[in-house]
Amino acid sequence: MPGLKFIKGFTMPANHSFLAPIVALALLLVSTPAEGGSPRTASAAASMRARYAALEEQYGAAYAEDDGVGLRRVGIALTALGGGALAIGIPFLAVGLGRDDLPVADVLLGAANYLVVPGVVSTAVGIPLLVKGTRRRDRYRQWLDEQDRQRHLTRTPPRLAPLLRPSRGGLFLGLDLRF
Repeated sequence: MPGLKFIKGFTMPANHSFLAPIVALALLLVSTPAEGGSPRTASAAASMRARYAALEEQYGAAYAEDDGVGLRRVGIALTALGGGALAIGIPFLAVGLGRDDLPVADVLLGAANYLVVPGVVSTAVGIPLLVKGTRRRDRYRQWLDEQDRQRHLTRTPPRLAPLLRPSRGGLFLGLDLRF
């Protein structure tokens, strides 16, 4: 019995044709290179990360609230886990509902049950955590920006003072500029 051929060199056996959409999606995701931004965008993002890292090192200990990093990480993990379970479980559900032979349909629907329900719950919990963590992170970065702005406002103005001190050959006369 011939198999399904959809990517060069890869043939899906005909008796496993219900897996074809899942395998095709997985191969497409693996074989598609990730699109990166322009070098200018990457450079700007790197400089912003460096700027916030320096501000966080300087002022971070004084921040009393949660900075949202943990919530964002957990939200990203739960959303990715739930999305992956849904991406696999929904095709199982669709193929299982379309099958006429009962044993295969039962297996597919059982597998879909164990993937779709936790996927929905994980995604439903992960997205709000991700949103809340992002809002807290934005509020933390605004606070860091405010601390940096306050530091620039309270900086002492430049000062020019005469300088007179002894040197090896006599006296040194000059100006002292501090800023």
